[in-house]
Amino acid sequence: MAGVSRVIRERAILEDLQNHGAVRVTELAERLDVSEMTLRRDLAGMDSEGKLVRVHGGAIPLENPVPSFRQRNTEAPEAKRRIGMAAVDLIQPGQVVYIDSGSSGDAVAEALSSRALRENLDMRVVTPAVNVAAQLAGVDGIHLTMLGGEISPVTLAADGPAVLPWIEDLRFDLFFLGAGGVDPEAGWGNDHPNNVALKRAVHERSAKTWAVVDSRKWGRRAYHRILPLDEIHGWIVDAEVEDDAAARARSEGVEVVVAK
Repeated sequence: MAGVSRVIRERAILEDLQNHGAVRVTELAERLDVSEMTLRRDLAGMDSEGKLVRVHGGAIPLENPVPSFRQRNTEAPEAKRRIGMAAVDLIQPGQVVYIDSGSSGDAVAEALSSRALRENLDMRVVTPAVNVAAQLAGVDGIHLTMLGGEISPVTLAADGPAVLPWIEDLRFDLFFLGAGGVDPEAGWGNDHPNNVALKRAVHERSAKTWAVVDSRKWGRRAYHRILPLDEIHGWIVDAEVEDDAAARARSEGVEVVVAK
């Protein structure tokens, strides 16, 4: 594809934006066989023409491709409910647990609140998410810490660099990780950039990280990589997961719990 015209390059960029919700300069340069400098000029021109929005390392569509929390919370509700119940079954009384933002984290909080009504867990939950905190605030046996900072309208959670000092001296027994996609090669990823560093930092401070990610997200390569596929302890997924997806994760050393 060496020497392809700008018209062809722009068409490829716009197709990638439509299909994937974002483009990276490094990946485009390799695929189109042009220099990264050429692509940066292309993106700058397309930005000025109102065709896309430039971001660090690439571009995104004019409209934010990341769906709102309320929209995500209506997707696959039964699968997420079962994932939440399976996640809570892994919690032992007295543990310190970090519940991530997102609709799957919301399902974990709901299931945990129900379990706490049946037994005294005497545990601590840490979360950046307003919706998770709202479900667990005042529940007997759950000591709640909510991280502070500016609340994102996309995730309904505190995010960005200002949140990182809050967890610097904390350690967690379990981390229930939310992700926007999981790809065999790219690993666990997210389209929202501001909370990726926080997710990584929590993982580094956790004895075990469990991804709470439904089966629809398998094979989806999100814009920002959180962690390699094999770097977490386990994946809690709904029963619609394809056999080859579960097998691939297990082959990478990831424990897979199918929530039925």
